[in-house]
Amino acid sequence: MVDLSGGGPEGPIEHRFSNWIFVPPAIITVALIKLFGMIGEETNAILEYCKLSG
Repeated sequence: MVDLSGGGPEGPIEHRFSNWIFVPPAIITVALIKLFGMIGEETNAILEYCKLSG
């Protein structure tokens, strides 16, 4: 069996780290989803306008 408990701060795996490390990637992901969503809506609106115009 392999001991993954680490045995303290000098252990091979550090179990404690700040959850703040996940905040910037989450913000970037949400921003990109919103950006691509807006681009998709604008593209659909342009396509509908082109269908109606010609």
